[in-house]
Amino acid sequence: MDWSKCEGSELCVTMCPAYVFEMKELTIGNRVKKVSYVIDENKCIGCFGCMIICPNNAITIEPKDLNKINRVRQTTLV
Repeated sequence: MDWSKCEGSELCVTMCPAYVFEMKELTIGNRVKKVSYVIDENKCIGCFGCMIICPNNAITIEPKDLNKINRVRQTTLV
């Protein structure tokens, strides 16, 4: 999550079927900003909806995370 790009649209929060995000106020530099915050990355099912819906491209899922996501998918979809 790149909080410098996040504008707090809450789209990722509302669309995530695994409830991975919540809104949180963070202090960035000398200002307080409301941003999307990952509360439990282990719940991510890898649907990539958050990356697609984010209007500011603030969310990325790294290739190294895909193995972990696939393990979560296998245990939740069985």
